[in-house]
Amino acid sequence: MTRPLSAFHRSWGSGVRSIRPFQNTDTLRLSKIWEAHHKAYGSKSQCLPLVFDQCILSKPYFRYSELQIAIDEVTGDALGWIHFGCNPEAKGLGQSSLLVHRLCVAPGDDEAHVASQLLEVAMLEGRVSEQAHCCGLGAFDESIYYHGVAEGDGLLGVDSNDTRLHAWMRQAGFEPYRATECRELVVSRFRPPMDRVQMGIHRTSTVSRIIEQDRPNWWENVIYGHCERIVYQLTCGAPNRAELQLTVWYPEMSLPGIDPGIARLTLPIIEDNELRTEQWVYLISESLRQLQLERKQVVQVVIDPQDAIHSRILHRLGFKTKLHGMLLRR
Repeated sequence: MTRPLSAFHRSWGSGVRSIRPFQNTDTLRLSKIWEAHHKAYGSKSQCLPLVFDQCILSKPYFRYSELQIAIDEVTGDALGWIHFGCNPEAKGLGQSSLLVHRLCVAPGDDEAHVASQLLEVAMLEGRVSEQAHCCGLGAFDESIYYHGVAEGDGLLGVDSNDTRLHAWMRQAGFEPYRATECRELVVSRFRPPMDRVQMGIHRTSTVSRIIEQDRPNWWENVIYGHCERIVYQLTCGAPNRAELQLTVWYPEMSLPGIDPGIARLTLPIIEDNELRTEQWVYLISESLRQLQLERKQVVQVVIDPQDAIHSRILHRLGFKTKLHGMLLRR
């Protein structure tokens, strides 16, 4: 009979290391390991205990058994942790897949072994729950954790600078599946493109701002519950009537350790149509002008670099590549 993962507790080596589920007193340990892991590749990313509490542990779909911690039984120190689970609403990459949301290991001589053991725990859960695949980190736009917290907002996969994590996952049998990019724009430098087409859209369109509160998609409301979301809606008159919506979001400004000057965009699938592309350029431009008034400093968006339409629109608006990532799968 297979034990439930919540009861999983195993000693490794000569009984000096164990893997156990998260406990309520572990948030400071998680935060310290997060900081040490990211510092090892030059990142300043941090996730303070209060951020863990409000942005991750408070999610109604969070399960203690899906956050496992490696403990040195001699010193009592936490060595690393892995967070995994599923997105029950996934219809793409995350469907029928176990997602490795995050894997952090403190630097040390035995770091690769610790990472391997933590990944083995996740793989065991994937086998027990009969998932077809395992993806990490996250599942691009079907990720359900670390939005506004991790670099790339949990959408980037494995940061190309984090060579340790990439090596650990490759050793565990993961293969590169999809490249990602985080594009960034310094808001103060933004100048909206202006030509005849843009001027025509300006004359025949209106852009309105909608506070994202009672949206019908309850699942997105839960995932982004720690964020403020604003929808900018473009309405075009005849003869090319259209109604487009762009979501801008950022974590609540009260969260410590998170830069309040960074806003994010969520780009939907955009049809390959010249006029429609120009309408999206205008809508994003108007939202960026509003963010200038709100004194946001930077706007970021994570995309699939193979999406030529997204890349073309962002390039025209002046976005530059900040980070490269890779989603891995096994």
